Amino acid sequence: MEQEDQSQLTKHKLLDIDLATFQFYFQSHQQYLFAQVLLFGCLIYNMNENQENQKSIKINNPYENDENELLQYEDNQKEVQTDKSTFVIQIISIILIIIYFIGILIAII
Repeated sequence: MEQEDQSQLTKHKLLDIDLATFQFYFQSHQQYLFAQVLLFGCLIYNMNENQENQKSIKINNPYENDENELLQYEDNQKEVQTDKSTFVIQIISIILIIIYFIGILIAII
């Protein structure tokens, strides 16, 4: 019976050490995580801003109708690719924000 108590006590001590280690790590890296979240937010904003600027700048030359159609097709393909990368960056930033807030909750507890 004492061995069971001793093993339970050892497990609790190990859990406390793990929790303390995580809290220390989170508190020491909290500002770094927050900065990463802000950087991802700025990156998404800049990508959306650039995308809107590219859409608003259209140069139409009446002598190059065939080339314009080809260029439009290529631009549409590029837009699809940039939309995918923007989506991936948004998902990553959402995951980082969730991890950040989970860490705050764990640090508070």
